[in-house]
Amino acid sequence: MLLDTSRVEVLRDLAAPLAEAGSLFAIARLALDSHLEIHWPGTVLIGTRVATVGHSLMTLEQGLFQLDRCVATAEAAIVLMDEAMRKSRSLPAPVVRRLLSLMGERTSQGVNPR
Repeated sequence: MLLDTSRVEVLRDLAAPLAEAGSLFAIARLALDSHLEIHWPGTVLIGTRVATVGHSLMTLEQGLFQLDRCVATAEAAIVLMDEAMRKSRSLPAPVVRRLLSLMGERTSQGVNPR
């Protein structure tokens, strides 16, 4: 759930949505690596960055942090699909530019957003 919320904030910015009418984003692959136990109740901070941008697919990397420690990392491959045809479609040039602007750097502590 925490990872979904952070991904949606990147992909569905209401002020400037990435998906055009008639298209949608779908998760093609999702990997989660747990490094440390997450304690509840508590606060978890999530860093999300665009790691790669391809023809119709992007990869998002995420780091979950609690008490200044990276407790988990995740990687999601997300494809842009034509809603009617249910097939992948090319990322439009303005979307590629915007995704490239969201790239951050990866560190040994997890994901460091710009």
